[in-house]
Amino acid sequence: MTAQTWTVRRALAPLLAIRVDVERLSRGASQSLSEDVPVEIKPLTHEINRLLELLGRRLKRSRSAISNLAHALKTPLSILQQSTRTPKLDAIPEVRDRMAHQISAVHQRIERELKRARLSGTGTSGTHFQVTSDLQGLIEVVKIAYAEKLFNIELRGQSTRTWPLDREDLLELFGSLMDNACKWARRTVIIGIEDEAVGRVVIEDDGPGCAPERMTELGRRAHRLDESTAGHGLGLSIAGDIVREYGGRIEFDQSPSLGGLRVQVLMPAADGRSLPNRKR
Repeated sequence: MTAQTWTVRRALAPLLAIRVDVERLSRGASQSLSEDVPVEIKPLTHEINRLLELLGRRLKRSRSAISNLAHALKTPLSILQQSTRTPKLDAIPEVRDRMAHQISAVHQRIERELKRARLSGTGTSGTHFQVTSDLQGLIEVVKIAYAEKLFNIELRGQSTRTWPLDREDLLELFGSLMDNACKWARRTVIIGIEDEAVGRVVIEDDGPGCAPERMTELGRRAHRLDESTAGHGLGLSIAGDIVREYGGRIEFDQSPSLGGLRVQVLMPAADGRSLPNRKR
């Protein structure tokens, strides 16, 4: 019996190695499976790697095409926007204002749909998100973008984890949230990392925030973020789309320490554990 067990374990050893490879792939520690396997299962690993490579190329092509489309649409929209400023429309301001409003609405709709189309989703073909280093990199970017504002942007907490989620999507998510916070902050923006089984990042500012009843709507009607408070529109809408794409959750309330808006992003654990219940 012992000899039979040893024989079976030896025969299954290559499959166990593939299992380890798949787990590394899901964590973002590798981008393909090792093909140093027995000849009997090498066609399987080769085909999986081929499909992963194909998925990666398609994602890159899709993002490139979307970027080109966005660039192509911005020029005619800018021309139309400039046309609303022609002196000929001064005599009919109601028409000018209606045109400007509709052009702005089209621009925002295009931006949202293009950004939604860029989402990679939960596939493993992209580079994964290094929590601390990537958030720190975003902080440096927004500091440059808001260099004229004299305020402090602070990252609290550290994480050695890599989230097995597409890096471009997460940069888009936290970039939008940081941009919104910096736009309204008076002096301080804090980004907090809570390195738990469930990934949690908290972004809060000392700006005016929004009315409590409106805040409740943001948390309760996550699928209607596009109707959020003026000034907290498109960026939060895109953030909500990304979080839902990955099965996560986004919560809004008032920052207890700073008084402005606090946004909490919760992402599901890599091991499949569910998100904790909402805090009451």
